[in-house]
Amino acid sequence: MRLWFLGALVGLGACQWVPGSEQQQIHAAQKRVAEQLRDPASAQFRASRVNDGWVCGEVNGKNAYGAYAGFQRFVTGPNVVSLEPTGTGEDDKEAKRYFEVLWIGCD
Repeated sequence: MRLWFLGALVGLGACQWVPGSEQQQIHAAQKRVAEQLRDPASAQFRASRVNDGWVCGEVNGKNAYGAYAGFQRFVTGPNVVSLEPTGTGEDDKEAKRYFEVLWIGCD
C-alpha cells in the first residue's frame, strides 16, 4: 500500500515535466529571462503563466548594488525575451510601447 501511494506521488510530480507541458514552458522561459539579469541566480518569479505559447509573468533581480530592484513584468515567445523597461528616456518610451503591445496577449 505504501509503495502504491509513493508511486502515485512520484507520478503526479513527473507530470509537471512532460515535454511541452505548461510547467516546462514556464521553466524554460524563466531561465531565458534570468539570463537577461545582472545576477541570474538571484531571479525571483511570480505570477508566471502560459497564454497561446507565450509565457508572461514578473521577475525580481538584484541590481548593481546587490539589492533587489523590484518586480517587473516579462514576456517570452519563440524568439522574444522582453522585460518591461524601467527608464524614462525617449528610447525607453518607445520600448515601453512595444512592451505594452506584447503584454496585451498576457491579459
